[in-house]
Amino acid sequence: MYKLSHIQIKVSSIGQAIRDFQELGFTVERGGKHSKNAFIWFERGPFIELLEMQGMYRIFGSVFGLFYGRAMHARWKKWCAKGEGMIDFAIEPSDAKRLDIRNFGQVRREAAVRRLRPAKVITWSRTNLRGEKVRFSYLPLLPVELPFLVSAYDTPQRPVKVAHQNGAEQIECLVLRCTQEQQEAFRSVTRYDPSIVIKRGRKFEIAEIVVKGLRKPLPKERLHGAVMAAEHGEAEGGKKGTDKHSS
Repeated sequence: MYKLSHIQIKVSSIGQAIRDFQELGFTVERGGKHSKNAFIWFERGPFIELLEMQGMYRIFGSVFGLFYGRAMHARWKKWCAKGEGMIDFAIEPSDAKRLDIRNFGQVRREAAVRRLRPAKVITWSRTNLRGEKVRFSYLPLLPVELPFLVSAYDTPQRPVKVAHQNGAEQIECLVLRCTQEQQEAFRSVTRYDPSIVIKRGRKFEIAEIVVKGLRKPLPKERLHGAVMAAEHGEAEGGKKGTDKHSS
């Protein structure tokens, strides 16, 4: 029903993060002239969003919580936590009809039926570097460890051709760790996507992004708290290969 849309990496300075990831060989596109986000696109599959969330944004989280509910407030609190790193990931409906922003109300109703405790649908917009207005909707869920749901951009954003100097071709998988109690909740929304790998852990964490095609390991000190590897297990020092829902 759902598939991995993108992974969010929180950074303390979007300008510095763009420079660092570019120097690591990624092609990076800023979301807008003055926006606090940027994208690492791939020609297919999930993408990466670099996101600066300043402490002042906590105020917006409280206000949004009043309008959109507990799930929205909890999500913004999570996004505004201290530190850098892989703070969240989004999933999207796997069929084009439900992915369409005009049908996202149906996606919310489905989430409510499945007891995912969704917020109200939030629709946002920005102007990209080409001067195009970009609209999208998203839907926070509870518990907050679960991913959030997103619609398609109503103005398509993915470039037709993407070339990364470091050889990166696509995100092969996202590795999560969570407790045994959390596993069932995650499987209910991620079990149809083999690019989301769930492993047993003592607590929830986004553990690793596996990027196909990387020619060499990336220095951790330039990744702003993210963990990226060319093969699963390289960054963790474990066995290579990806076992869906292994423990």
